[in-house]
Amino acid sequence: MNAALLMSIHDISPLTLEASRRLVERAAAAGVPGSALSLLVIPNHHGSAPLDAHPATIRWLRGLVDEGATLCLHGCTHVMAGRPRTLVQWAWARAFARGQGELLLSDEADARRRLASAGEIFARAGLSADGFVAPAWLMSAATRSVVREAGFGSVEQMGGIEFEARLLARRLIGFGSLTAVEAALTGAH
Repeated sequence: MNAALLMSIHDISPLTLEASRRLVERAAAAGVPGSALSLLVIPNHHGSAPLDAHPATIRWLRGLVDEGATLCLHGCTHVMAGRPRTLVQWAWARAFARGQGELLLSDEADARRRLASAGEIFARAGLSADGFVAPAWLMSAATRSVVREAGFGSVEQMGGIEFEARLLARRLIGFGSLTAVEAALTGAH
């Protein structure tokens, strides 16, 4: 892991295939090599688009892996279950993640179930994930424990990327761009 550049592309799934392809093409045109790409793949986006049922998405991902890209598991559905119980949880879950912090409220059993389901979909697709990035970078303490046990090579959290259980890189740019305000703030950063 000696790359000077790491470009993470979030929310790749059959639902976002065309937009994801365009983004990767733009990155390549700007000189970003495939080996600098970290592709955050949602195995069953919104519970309605299982990756293993979409051969075009699988072929595209395999081609990028052949170019050196890294696949990261990005939750299972990207949709948060449960209700925030505290004001702080509400702020993260609703104001920041807008209901997409899938693993923020998960207990151990839920986290294990979601990771197992995601792993099964990846396996049926003939893919493997080297890294893990929770949707909106939000994980409960129970989820963090389950993810560490799973043995991913890298885990990205709000504070940066952990590689082999040590902080390798702090977050340098970006926190979201779902709204024009977020995109402007990210660009300014």
